Amino acid sequence: MSNAEPGHLRQVQLLHAERPIPSRRRLLRSGALFAGMFAAVNLTVVWCVDRWWGPDSDRFLVGLLVALLIGLILRWLIRTPIPGVRRVEGRKQADLARDEAIRVGQVPVFSSLRTGAAARSCEDVEGAAFAVGLDLTGVLGLVLWPHMAWVVVFIAFVLVALGPAARTRRAWAYLRLYETSTYPG
Repeated sequence: MSNAEPGHLRQVQLLHAERPIPSRRRLLRSGALFAGMFAAVNLTVVWCVDRWWGPDSDRFLVGLLVALLIGLILRWLIRTPIPGVRRVEGRKQADLARDEAIRVGQVPVFSSLRTGAAARSCEDVEGAAFAVGLDLTGVLGLVLWPHMAWVVVFIAFVLVALGPAARTRRAWAYLRLYETSTYPG
């Protein structure tokens, strides 16, 4: 982007602006750790449900909901701390800035916008790790317990994973650009 930002891209308010943006390598490591742990927790809960109550579909779905809740708590506990972008409008501006930066090959001039776009990119990469954990659960569940209602669950997990997968490519491209930028921070 040029020194004069387009009119629709303004500075955004950040939460915890003092937190650094993690490297792509660190995000990949923490995302892989989370995806593996999330799949393990999900499969353990489903195994317990199958062992204690059998393949009853009502309890199976309750078990999956409990596993998802545990996974969200796990994500919160091992998440790499990053700055946050306040308000929905700020998130939209950060996403627009990220898309513009990828298009022109240069990060935004405003530091809050630059950091906000990087933070949103980190969130998208973390969302993809969540989706990979869901998909691992579905695939391994199909293999380990073919008698349960995994086909429907697996299809739902794959559909849920499509959104983060689409955003991850742009997020990774922006983070690459961010890491190689000449702007401080």
